[in-house]
Amino acid sequence: MPKKLLNMLEKWYEENQHDKIVEAIEQLSKSERDYEIVGHYGRALNNLGRYHEALSQLCTVKKQGQQDADWHWRVGYAYFYIQRWQEALAAFEKAKELQFDTRTEEYIVACRNIMKKSVEALDDIKLVPFHERDFSQFWEKSDYADKNYVEVSPTTEMIASIEEELGYKLPADYIWFMQQQNGGMPVNTCFPTAMPTSWVTKLLQQI
Repeated sequence: MPKKLLNMLEKWYEENQHDKIVEAIEQLSKSERDYEIVGHYGRALNNLGRYHEALSQLCTVKKQGQQDADWHWRVGYAYFYIQRWQEALAAFEKAKELQFDTRTEEYIVACRNIMKKSVEALDDIKLVPFHERDFSQFWEKSDYADKNYVEVSPTTEMIASIEEELGYKLPADYIWFMQQQNGGMPVNTCFPTAMPTSWVTKLLQQI
């Protein structure tokens, strides 16, 4: 990579102008994009939240990146933010094996915690049948909700007709739930996620 270009990329990194990095690299022909440039390209795309594109670019130099901790880190970072935890964990563990870094360790711990919680959540769902859960506080109690969202409970004939139209049987728990109250406004409309949402600053930033 030309030293002048490298210095410019580093300057833009310091100024968080990742869009300029992407623009500059995309002006180069593919023959001019060596392994180092593609690495910078993937890094900048990651920092712009364009994770799938970053993975696509980084995979073009996969063979050269096998012994490069930075390559595995960038791949892991992209996988992490598209919530593919297993692939992210494998990439971060390889990056750590090649070169220990505290930020890599933080992501490894985060991946393992998220995967553990996902398994525990699935176990909870399996252990408690749907119809045995407490839904007494699930629906909002208001005239507006009742008027605009609540329908009459589905009859056996209505369920049979819908199943015939869809071509498959509705889950028994779903039918049971709709027979308790057919629609409405849930009390809780927010749900905790493993990852920050688009309007929340990432807990872990790439360096």
